[in-house]
Amino acid sequence: HDFFAAAFYLGACYAAAGRDEDAAAAWQTSLVTESEAPFVFSLLGDALLRQGEGAQAVDILSEARSLWPDDDGFARRLAVAYAAAQAGCAATVCLSALGPETKLSAIAELGATVRRIGMEWVGETEKYHGLRLRAYRLRPGDLAAHE
Repeated sequence: HDFFAAAFYLGACYAAAGRDEDAAAAWQTSLVTESEAPFVFSLLGDALLRQGEGAQAVDILSEARSLWPDDDGFARRLAVAYAAAQAGCAATVCLSALGPETKLSAIAELGATVRRIGMEWVGETEKYHGLRLRAYRLRPGDLAAHE
């Protein structure tokens, strides 16, 4: 457990310096010795999302969601990760499990994510779990603009 604290705080120092890649690596290392730390999963998922690593964030946050199924924070983060990984249908499944107030704030967070990564709005739909959602599309050219 002494190693966990060192790796965790090293990750925090890296994150404070804006070095998300190094922070994520340190937090992944800390989870090797202490996998029952939900706050580390949250920080790691957020760091991966800031790097544009949606698929890796999905993996980490899916594991956290399975470990703590009643934690709506993981459902929200996982929905954002799915959107970042261009898996919008999976994002709506995560949202459908949330209460009305949490769902509204999660939808706002999703909107900010898709705007940040360059998706364009193409319409609205209610076909996924009865939720009124905006549909976005990410064009291949959008990816090149963010590299």
